Amino acid sequence: MDYGNEKTEIFELAITERAKGILLNMAWWAKFLAIIGFIIIGIMVLVFGGIALVQGSESSGMFGRMGMGGGGPLASIMLAAIMAGIYFYPTYALLMYAIKVKKAVLAADKFEFESAVNHLKNMFKFMGILMIAFIVIYGIVLVGAAVVLTRL
Repeated sequence: MDYGNEKTEIFELAITERAKGILLNMAWWAKFLAIIGFIIIGIMVLVFGGIALVQGSESSGMFGRMGMGGGGPLASIMLAAIMAGIYFYPTYALLMYAIKVKKAVLAADKFEFESAVNHLKNMFKFMGILMIAFIVIYGIVLVGAAVVLTRL
């Protein structure tokens, strides 16, 4: 898709005062959600890190003797890293959108506005791809469960 060609630039987009207010309100909420997202990522890392420490100290105790302690701390750390990594990018893109759209509206900077909208597009694209991946994984799990249940 070529969004910058001459045929698409028929008119310049003018933003009304009401639209500016709406964009600034969107920027506030986007920044709020991004900050909450980063806090959740931090809590997630701390919780999984704590679980990993507890699992590591208990791997030689009761859980280790029961055969449940091996690999537990590493699995918790890996899971936390994967979840935080997946959640980080859309949160970062949302924060960049919030910062840039506010700056663009206040300074009437069309290049900053374009950059802000690009960050928002990237966030939605990432979330869409992630949703497709989850749907495929759920489909595979359902088919696998159906196969296992038919063999019982």
